[in-house]
Amino acid sequence: MLFEPGDQVWLVHSGERATVVNILSEDMLEVDVEGIRFPVYADQVEFPYFRDFTSQPKSIRKPIPGDVLPAEKPQQVTRVETGLWLQFFPVYRTSSEDEIERIKIFLANETSLGYQMIYRLMKQGITEFAFSQEIRPFSHLYLHDVLFEDFNDKPVFYFQVRLSQPDATKQESYEKRISIRARELFLLVEQMHRQQQASFSKLIFQSYPNAVQAEQMPVFSPRRLVSENWTGVRSQPAYEVDLHADKLGVNTAGMSAGELLELQVQIFSRHFERAIASRQPHLKVIHGIGKGVLRDRIHEILRQTPEVSYFTNDVNPGVTQIYLTYLR
Repeated sequence: MLFEPGDQVWLVHSGERATVVNILSEDMLEVDVEGIRFPVYADQVEFPYFRDFTSQPKSIRKPIPGDVLPAEKPQQVTRVETGLWLQFFPVYRTSSEDEIERIKIFLANETSLGYQMIYRLMKQGITEFAFSQEIRPFSHLYLHDVLFEDFNDKPVFYFQVRLSQPDATKQESYEKRISIRARELFLLVEQMHRQQQASFSKLIFQSYPNAVQAEQMPVFSPRRLVSENWTGVRSQPAYEVDLHADKLGVNTAGMSAGELLELQVQIFSRHFERAIASRQPHLKVIHGIGKGVLRDRIHEILRQTPEVSYFTNDVNPGVTQIYLTYLR
């Protein structure tokens, strides 16, 4: 590799001075321009002394009266807005690109708006990395690295995005969860190689969504036995929820196993949402043992919820203890 971290370079296409901060592969560098880091191809940069040496001074000619033309007005360059993207740059163990060591994760803001962002990386229901950051218009933000084998843990990339300059016509906040499993990752890398690209991306949104009038969402209730007037979750938030059929406070006689399961999931979801809204630090759920179907449904909800710091089912197989955390 011709360049090393710390080298001062020129960007060929823009003429900006940059600093090399990382070597991504044989063909890719990560550079810093006034605090903004982003990847570039190695053939798109050059050393300043090479640029100065190859630049020939222009001869000075005295103007002849009448041949001085007015300077042209600079044309305004309009950048195409494509959205807010999560970018993945594979880093290989060798130059042959046969074995991926890790994936560098970037956030690319290809819009004219700035955003305040809360970001979390979650694995198996546990938040492993979290931070809050502002990203400026048309800029890139390095997030972190993820080891290639860690994608076997089904990582979830969670974003909560707000406008840096609030707009009453836009949503107050926007949430997005992106999950890539190991099989999908292999397919995306193969497609990236076929297209001779250095990265692949996932769209968070194309444009920040407009505000919509709040609608009352319909509530699922098997046989209408659970209604909005049911007070089981309307009181103060509970720190312990028992989902056994005789503890639900609802007549479950005549329900099929599938209807009872959906009822239990619904009641858990209401308690769980109330706990988060009240910013509880923990919640205990008694779901029983059985065949583990209800437990698995609850755990799947927990893995997709960014407020869940971690949960455990080890002490008692019929009980899941949930621990919650909040960035704000």
